[in-house]
Amino acid sequence: MIRDSLINNLYIHLQVDDFVVQFLDRCFALIESSSFEQTREEVSTSDHRSNREETMKDIGMASTFNSILVQSSSDVYNVALKKVNKKSNNTFLNKQSK
Repeated sequence: MIRDSLINNLYIHLQVDDFVVQFLDRCFALIESSSFEQTREEVSTSDHRSNREETMKDIGMASTFNSILVQSSSDVYNVALKKVNKKSNNTFLNKQSK
């Protein structure tokens, strides 16, 4: 009985971790498709003002991301950290090649 309960808890934990990683992947896809992109340093950020909806989306996503990562397992946190590093490096490389 206790063994079955432990196996069930482990299974649920794995499902939650999988869901969180999939959710984070969707957040990254949303970030990548964001219309706000500064292409040159000479161009002021005020010329690229996002609309109110995009601003609220960004604030909500940052808050949600933070809440998820603070409460997640170390495995999920490490996966997210690797994804952030990879996305940051790719963005930097893409901007350098332009």
